[in-house]
Amino acid sequence: MSSPDRHPIRVVVQLVLEGSPPQSQYRVVAYPAPGGVKLRPATFSSREQLLQQVGAALPDFDPKLLAAGDEPQVLFAGDMQLTMAQLSVLGLR
Repeated sequence: MSSPDRHPIRVVVQLVLEGSPPQSQYRVVAYPAPGGVKLRPATFSSREQLLQQVGAALPDFDPKLLAAGDEPQVLFAGDMQLTMAQLSVLGLR
């Protein structure tokens, strides 16, 4: 059960190709529980930028959990209990 200040969120990190010419970008998409907080995706231009924001929001997150690769794919998917502050740091609010 989640505490009142935490929200159950399914977090998905994707490597996507966008633009013309296509460039790799990292997208974080959060799926809240039905009736939960409204969230928007966040996009990062590099893996380093993504890891910096994830580290700031989730200091216990192991970056080794993000799959490596340079082809479009899902790099991570997991259920988390996040605060509004963590969601903001990730750029999802």
